[in-house]
Amino acid sequence: MVPDPPDRTFSETAFVDVGDRRVELRYLGRGHTDHDIVVVVSDAAVLFVGDLMENDAVPWFGDGYPLDWPETALRVAELAVGVVVPGHGRHAGSAFADQQAASILALAELARRVHRGEMTLDDAVRATPFPDYPAEEIRRPIQRALAQLRGELD
Repeated sequence: MVPDPPDRTFSETAFVDVGDRRVELRYLGRGHTDHDIVVVVSDAAVLFVGDLMENDAVPWFGDGYPLDWPETALRVAELAVGVVVPGHGRHAGSAFADQQAASILALAELARRVHRGEMTLDDAVRATPFPDYPAEEIRRPIQRALAQLRGELD
């Protein structure tokens, strides 16, 4: 199979006509990756957020930017006026987007506190904003944020 490269790119916002509907594509900043976008379907009050938000799971930070992600998640939450379709899990609404943004922000702040020596990594894991998940699923994102704080991520 030969890859079909894009014939159109954008930096922040683009519009695509899908039948009789105009769909907005938005890049809101780094989060799950450095190139996630959201899809805004205004006339249907639907926001597709991909893996910038996950319902019923801890967002995966494996190649993410935990210190940038909170601002991006807050920008996502500002766009959530109807149905939010996350990358994984059930569809939700604006309250979910607000809660997810707050949790991602809290996780980044825990990492900053560990980095400053105010708490241990184990204490941060116990203080997680995602209490229903195993410690290792919380430890990895905090460790990724610590790597970002040490300047190990670009």
